[in-house]
Amino acid sequence: PAGAPHAGGGAEHRIPADRAAAIREAARTTGTTMFMMVHAAVAVALSHSGAGEDIPLGSPTAGRPAPELDDLVGFFVNMVVLRTDLSGDPTVRELLARIKDTDVAAYSHQEVPFDRVVETLAPERSAARHPLFQVMVQYQSPPAITGFDDLTPTPSFVANDTAMFDLTFDVIEESDGGLCVRVEYARDLFEESSAEAFAARIERAFAAVCADPDARL
Repeated sequence: PAGAPHAGGGAEHRIPADRAAAIREAARTTGTTMFMMVHAAVAVALSHSGAGEDIPLGSPTAGRPAPELDDLVGFFVNMVVLRTDLSGDPTVRELLARIKDTDVAAYSHQEVPFDRVVETLAPERSAARHPLFQVMVQYQSPPAITGFDDLTPTPSFVANDTAMFDLTFDVIEESDGGLCVRVEYARDLFEESSAEAFAARIERAFAAVCADPDARL
């Protein structure tokens, strides 16, 4: 569309605890984090869906990296762009090493305002898309909910029928040790069945990473 109307939907896919444990073990043995594993799985799934070998993904960062911000009241969230290089048919282990270098470098500069990055790079602008990335990825480990006495609270998604980006991949830790892959999608670009297929591809990408880190993409 000529503009971004932001009408959205969501699809979910759950990864059982035993398979999630294998992903965590693969992260440990390759010296990466769960977020880096998610980054790799999303990039591989998008690449194998026709997105090419140079995939920029946006990711939110939250925190107060500078001591002078400690006493300020506010919601400190910034966006970083994680550019993913899948060229040369690397092994999974090589790809994870590239992603680790990219993510560590990006987060070492996470305090640079996203607007300043856009202004400096000055990309061609369009009302139909976000300027530096169209796909966001994040990994969430919700904190334990306490203080409800005899009640047992259960966190859950609330659908709001909006989409900030073309696609957003959320991978969320669940209380039973499993993972929930949620794909938020722009309705002007994708159908629900496509989002469901993307969510399932994330699990298949995870499975491939866990099966043989030295296999080539």
